[in-house]
Amino acid sequence: MPAPTRVASTAVSLSRTPVSSGAAEKKKKVSLGGPVIAPALRGAGAATGFDTTRPRADGSLLLGRRNGGPGEVTLSKTGELALDGKKGHAASIETARLIETGVSPFKHATDVQRSQLAEKLLGHLEEPASHKNSSSAVLNRSAAATLLLSVARTSGGETRDKAIGGYLKLLERETHLPFKTSMLVNLDAARLPLKKAQGALVEAVRDIVAPETPPYAKWFKAGDKKPHLEVRQYVMEEFWKGEIRGNKQRGMKVVSENADEVVMEGSLKDPKGGAPDTTVRLVMRKQDTDVLRDLDDPKVHLILYSGHAQLGGIVDSAVRSGPDAMRGDKFVGLFNCRGKQNLAQMKEKYPRVQVSATYSSSYADDDKHVLDELYSMIARRGDFTSLRKSLKQADMLQPKTNYVLPDDARQLALHDNDMDGLVDNSAIGPDRFFDPGSQKARGGARVFRPAPHAIDPQTLSGAKLDHAINYANTAFYYFAEENRAAPITYAKSDTIVPGGWFVSDTDEPVRITEKTRDGKKYYDVSVNSRFSDSSREVITSMVLYETQKHLCLKEGKFDAEDKLRALVLVAGYLDLHADFSDHIDEVLAGFQKKYGFGGPLLNYELMYAALKNDGDHGTATKKTVDWLKKRGVTVPA
Repeated sequence: MPAPTRVASTAVSLSRTPVSSGAAEKKKKVSLGGPVIAPALRGAGAATGFDTTRPRADGSLLLGRRNGGPGEVTLSKTGELALDGKKGHAASIETARLIETGVSPFKHATDVQRSQLAEKLLGHLEEPASHKNSSSAVLNRSAAATLLLSVARTSGGETRDKAIGGYLKLLERETHLPFKTSMLVNLDAARLPLKKAQGALVEAVRDIVAPETPPYAKWFKAGDKKPHLEVRQYVMEEFWKGEIRGNKQRGMKVVSENADEVVMEGSLKDPKGGAPDTTVRLVMRKQDTDVLRDLDDPKVHLILYSGHAQLGGIVDSAVRSGPDAMRGDKFVGLFNCRGKQNLAQMKEKYPRVQVSATYSSSYADDDKHVLDELYSMIARRGDFTSLRKSLKQADMLQPKTNYVLPDDARQLALHDNDMDGLVDNSAIGPDRFFDPGSQKARGGARVFRPAPHAIDPQTLSGAKLDHAINYANTAFYYFAEENRAAPITYAKSDTIVPGGWFVSDTDEPVRITEKTRDGKKYYDVSVNSRFSDSSREVITSMVLYETQKHLCLKEGKFDAEDKLRALVLVAGYLDLHADFSDHIDEVLAGFQKKYGFGGPLLNYELMYAALKNDGDHGTATKKTVDWLKKRGVTVPA
């Protein structure tokens, strides 16, 4: 919650109104899986032995081949896709993976080929299930959607209309919410011209994906004259008395209490009388662990957390220990700093939950003001737009936009709905293919040793990558805010974006590529797929060290103190996000060996003592660095 410095929040915004666009976008294409033979990447002098621009003797066109992929993808003269000569869904899926790497496979196809391909894609799709879908069915529909949008982006006239129409039909009927969300994000990013009726359909879908109101219809039965709201609020001890006082100011009365729990009751009244009075039962718990445990209680509507974020550790732990599934319809309000860090993680496990989170640092007075207006909005059955309008900027330390409500376009920009390590719509572009079959999302060995290649990197889950990048953004944000020795300025923080896995025969752990969009520099961070078997703690430790190294070298040096600061950042992360001290010992021992730190054995007890000298946000202060030097910790030359 409280933070030393106020900061304006910025984010990538998705267009709510599609605008006309002609040909395919002209952007630098980068492969996630290594070299790709395909139209967008074929250099003028490339001696590949392949020609992706002209039809072969049989009239087919080579679309591309991924390094490490299952084979060549071709498009026949009559619009049939084939993977190494075999037709079927596998060919569509591999073409979609090509598109995900930044390739435009239909760039040199004829209009007839594109038109017939669109017809074939739409004619061989399984209808969405009314309950749970199979992953293979979602994968097939996702590949078709990716291909249809690519056809629309590279076509005109009737072919483009056919492809857009087919895509919108898929979008409207899709029942798998994460995939539906991905489709909407990609349609927004494509910025294709839509007819009025099509635009209305898209906005109807948007209301499902990014709802404009809390789920009133599910909370309160139609015609109910005595609606009831059940609330749980978890509060860190430091803020306990203030939150009790705030609830009393809202008219709540204490009906029972003990040292760690207070039960209050009250009523929400619509000042205009449009909605009936809503009774409220609020259970406050002095607790900052397991704060999402009520997600499986169908009687609970609203869940609130008020306290410090612990650099994302509070919600990270709550999601991991929380119920396997949500029961009922919930709104979760995270009143802590930089709640955006945990949005992708929350939505991956609980895709239907509505979440309000902060984009940057938050303050207790701001949080109280927003919570006051949240209750007022529910009282009158208002929408999130009305909540924003009711916030008085003059009474707030942070901009109103610091609060990212469920209908905010920035929510979608913070999601990774297929958890492949590519954010749905990052600052440098969208993830063009939704893959529900990603493997190895969690777990892993606490070792810094690369394994042999075994799995196509584009089929690997990126959950561990998302976790690492989200934490790195938060860590360097506070590092820059509180320590002049940080290698990045405060104004340039929040510019690290996940780049997925990359293929390499070396043991290079992390690859950082600088990219510029709209005049702003971003750091695209990808991890060697040979480390995919490593734990998220190992991967995050490497990302923190390598990011510190990259940023420092940009400033001209990466000296002994910079390396010790990287160690402090890693230790601070492990203290907040690893569950057991012996697990931290294993990670620190491996980190010490990989990066060549000398002196005493790095372990939890040593680094915990060191962190006592550091700031609240683990910002590698000079006092901490000096403490490590005095204990004999040395760095590689």
